[in-house]
Amino acid sequence: NKKEGKERLFAQKVDVQSGNFSGSAQEILQTEKIGSWDKYHFVQSANTKTTLTYWRIVPKEKRDVKNNDRIGMYVYDENMKQIWGKIITMPYTEAEMDNVDYQVDAKGNVYCLAKVYDDRKSKDRTKPNYHYEILIWSKDKPDGTKIPFKFEDKFVSSALIMEDYQGRIIVAGYYSKVFNSGSSDGAFLLKLDQEQGKVVNVLKGLYEFPKELLKEFESERTKRQIEKKEKKKGDVEEPILTLRRVNINEDGTIQVYGEQYQLVVTTYTDSRGRTYTRYTYYYLDIIALNIGKDGEIIWVKKIPKQQICSTPYGNGFSDFSFDGNKYFFFTDNPKNLNLSPNQAPVTHGSSVKGTVMAVRIDPSGNMKKTVLYDAKDNKVFLNATDFTEVGDNQLITRTAQKKVSRAMLLTFEK
Repeated sequence: NKKEGKERLFAQKVDVQSGNFSGSAQEILQTEKIGSWDKYHFVQSANTKTTLTYWRIVPKEKRDVKNNDRIGMYVYDENMKQIWGKIITMPYTEAEMDNVDYQVDAKGNVYCLAKVYDDRKSKDRTKPNYHYEILIWSKDKPDGTKIPFKFEDKFVSSALIMEDYQGRIIVAGYYSKVFNSGSSDGAFLLKLDQEQGKVVNVLKGLYEFPKELLKEFESERTKRQIEKKEKKKGDVEEPILTLRRVNINEDGTIQVYGEQYQLVVTTYTDSRGRTYTRYTYYYLDIIALNIGKDGEIIWVKKIPKQQICSTPYGNGFSDFSFDGNKYFFFTDNPKNLNLSPNQAPVTHGSSVKGTVMAVRIDPSGNMKKTVLYDAKDNKVFLNATDFTEVGDNQLITRTAQKKVSRAMLLTFEK
């Protein structure tokens, strides 16, 4: 509402089986103008019965050293009835903290994983100049509480916070042994012990990547660089790895899925003095880690791909579990169908206009890649990153053919 300077958010229930609207849309909140193109963010509890809607309010102070973020947080039940909501002022300035991730639990408690800097001017590269905090708000404690934790000799390169099926709050991510390396040596798994006010390990806590895995599906030049680095420093790490998904299952097994991701922004000026900005998105190899209920690694696999494009749309991957197998879907160059571990993948640079690959990893860790769909043959483009579960054995996504968009249903059979 431009006249009033208000943002209004509505919810509309849909009957998935019939495809019809159920009832009418309901307004669930009003707030001052947000100003961001993506506006609201949504997170659900593990049982999907509680939903958190959060957004960032445009700051009055533009300097990070003076501005404390104000975040709108509203929690709803399964019928989108408000449980509680508040505009939260963060306890540190933007210069002092990064808001890494958010989660809501089944009771409506909200958690923020925050990276808090202790001394940005520190020149000590042997230990982190920051620590992490889990910030917690609830209907009964809207002012929040803090639970700090820190790795003394490791650097966190990527992290997420989530709720598992038992209602535990889990912090997972990747760590490095090298200051500001942008690489990852392995994964870590922690859980919040609210009674003791601290975080503790999940199973072994730390899981280092096998060194030989990092050399698979790489060019000869990259292999030589890895071996040179290993000989010089005694260690190698997986570069630009971002945590995408952690699955904690009822049988006690855990899967940690990450992807090599990087956005490169290039600014250049032509002969007439006009300035242009080019965005290049790199969605590269997937690292899939499967941990048994005893805490030991069952398998860890590198799934090779090299998606390089000027848009993020259609890049990345989807994953799904069925009948004990793990599946990964992504758009790829058809030349990468039968790669051997000593070959590097060929670049795919046309977003959704390519071959959709399906990679299956069975319980023993055997990996098989097949062609699921070929957009070139069908003239219909499929977004492999938008698969959504609509049943125990079904996924749905969208397709595009010129200006027409349709749904595609993928069914798994034993």
